[in-house]
Amino acid sequence: MDLKNIINEEVSNFLNERIQINNLPEDIVILEKTNEPPKTKFYLFFDTANEQPVGYIAVYYYDKLNTYSVLGAFVNEEYDEFGYGPFLYESAMTAVYPDGIIPSYDNMTSGDAQYVWDRFYKDRPDVKKEKIGRKTKIIYSYGKNLLNNLIERGNQYKIENNITNDDINGMVMDIER
Repeated sequence: MDLKNIINEEVSNFLNERIQINNLPEDIVILEKTNEPPKTKFYLFFDTANEQPVGYIAVYYYDKLNTYSVLGAFVNEEYDEFGYGPFLYESAMTAVYPDGIIPSYDNMTSGDAQYVWDRFYKDRPDVKKEKIGRKTKIIYSYGKNLLNNLIERGNQYKIENNITNDDINGMVMDIER
């Protein structure tokens, strides 16, 4: 087997082993932070079975480039090995579809996050890439109805457990430590 085939097989394995909408555990919901500034979307992915955050992603609409920029994304180390990082980005892209997202506009993208971006740019033919300025935005959607279902389940969980925006902020701080 030549090197190209080995690399293609490894990429295929990576894409198929990570968390995706079709293999997401039922216990995972999205706790949407409400009352954010109008151009900001903030999602905390939460494991209801273990009662702990999986990770979060926040995006902000950047008027100058007419697209969304990632403000921050982080995966709890307990969930890191399952490939939740790409799923956080896919969910943000789905939320803002068809606008797409770019990496942090201030060039503060971490090495781990840059790895995920590189995979989207190079190894994902299902993701549309569009050059804008010095950045390349990525456009993708796994379906607004599926995303809305995760958010609605999260809203129900927030109501049942009296979870506030302050609680969500606290969980974000906990996973970033």
